[in-house]
Amino acid sequence: MSAFNPSISSISKIAFLFLLCISFTLINPVFTILFYTIYLVSSKERLNILDTKTSLHILAIGFAAFLGYINVTKELTSDLYVYYLDFISHDSYSDAPQLITIIKDPFFVYGTFLFNKLSAGNFKLYIFGITFISYLLLFLSYINILYDDSPREKSHVIASLIMLLLFFELFSLSAHLIRYFLAGSLFFYGFSLKQLKKRFYVVFYLSAILIHSSVALLILMSFVPYLHSRGLFFNLLLVITALLLGFFISKIFNFNFGTFSQSLSFLDTPLDRIRHSYIIEGDVSVFQTFAALVVCVIVLAICYLESKYQVAPRLAILAQIFFGILAFAILVNEQLLLARRLFYYLYFLMPPMIVLIAKQIFEKHSLRNLFYCSSICILLLRFIYKYAYGTFQYLPLHDLVVTPAIVVLLNG
Repeated sequence: MSAFNPSISSISKIAFLFLLCISFTLINPVFTILFYTIYLVSSKERLNILDTKTSLHILAIGFAAFLGYINVTKELTSDLYVYYLDFISHDSYSDAPQLITIIKDPFFVYGTFLFNKLSAGNFKLYIFGITFISYLLLFLSYINILYDDSPREKSHVIASLIMLLLFFELFSLSAHLIRYFLAGSLFFYGFSLKQLKKRFYVVFYLSAILIHSSVALLILMSFVPYLHSRGLFFNLLLVITALLLGFFISKIFNFNFGTFSQSLSFLDTPLDRIRHSYIIEGDVSVFQTFAALVVCVIVLAICYLESKYQVAPRLAILAQIFFGILAFAILVNEQLLLARRLFYYLYFLMPPMIVLIAKQIFEKHSLRNLFYCSSICILLLRFIYKYAYGTFQYLPLHDLVVTPAIVVLLNG
């Protein structure tokens, strides 16, 4: 039953949302999202001002705005500085027709040009906007995939949103590998629409591939049918076998990528990365090792579920894409840059997969919620540590927690 209460006027809802916005800017973003999350988790369904799905959408907007706000305070270094130079270079374009000759990642170039003109060249507004849009699409895709339209089941959706909010490794990509992150978000939102049988997903798929062509593999994987009668293990075996065959056939016949890409110029960069090996300075981080272990745990968990129960279709489809990406990343491990980019896509999938696995393993709500709380606490502690002592510099932690957003933005 919907939580909408006809006795509560629309004015009350607007006033509630207005107070949240005022709190976010004039009091403190951390306080606001913490207050609203606790309110959403603890309040009784019949007492909610907004219905459950609308409440989740508001939570998604708040989380996305908060992460955008943090990225606005990020120091201009590394790839972010390159994006800054690219952004201000658009001031030299007097009109859009000059951009037509740009073929590589055309949608991103056009979008940057448009944002430059609309924001009067304000780079901080650009970073906030692109982070907000990317994360909002990702949060909404989680809601589309996980929401059951059941008040008793909202905890697993909220848990996945909080896990995404606190997943620092993924957050660090949002203002570092900006094109990649935006393309991944567009793909996952399109994928969620595809699961809901909405044809509009094609628009998001096309936009994603014209922003960062690496999502082509994910798009192909999303069209691989899941054969329910054969089981998940059989499906994964088929996917990995097909990838192995395609990879070795291209090696045996020395496939000429250059000839193939002549008519598809926007694929030059990814195809070039497949042809050549790239070495990245630095060893594999501790977290990447931990992430690889998490992947192994997920493999074992799904195999266990496969042997004991019938795996939920949503989990099976996500697992199919997950292991397809993982298999291809292993195949192209000599091209370390490409392999790492593909591996990062696994981060997008981890929160909903972990939640869906927990939902099948823990039948009791109390055990399931304990697992969610434990996972969130671990991610929170890691987020705080990486935020304070990580590679990139943001607003000091004390100011983030205490200072009103309006003060930070005006003084920045």
